[in-house]
Amino acid sequence: MARPTNVLAWRPRSQSAEPITARPARLWQMRKDTSQIECVLRDCGSLGWTVQVLLNEQSLFRSRFAAWVDAIESAEDRYAALAQSGWTPIPLDHDDHGNFD
Repeated sequence: MARPTNVLAWRPRSQSAEPITARPARLWQMRKDTSQIECVLRDCGSLGWTVQVLLNEQSLFRSRFAAWVDAIESAEDRYAALAQSGWTPIPLDHDDHGNFD
């Protein structure tokens, strides 16, 4: 008796940790000494929202939230903590207020 062949072809796991359904939006950026930190909000569709913090353009951490309001609150809390610890806000350029590449 012959063995059945695989019906479904194997597909490698996506390199992306989460599906991104919209372009990311930069919420804020700050500077301290020679370092820069920024916060990005990503809409992940049915999976909710992700807040990602980058330090010198490298991912520092990310957190997922079911609701937009929770993601924004987390980003605001992080902003306040950094400002209190000596980070200086950097105004966003006009092009930064919505999306960026």
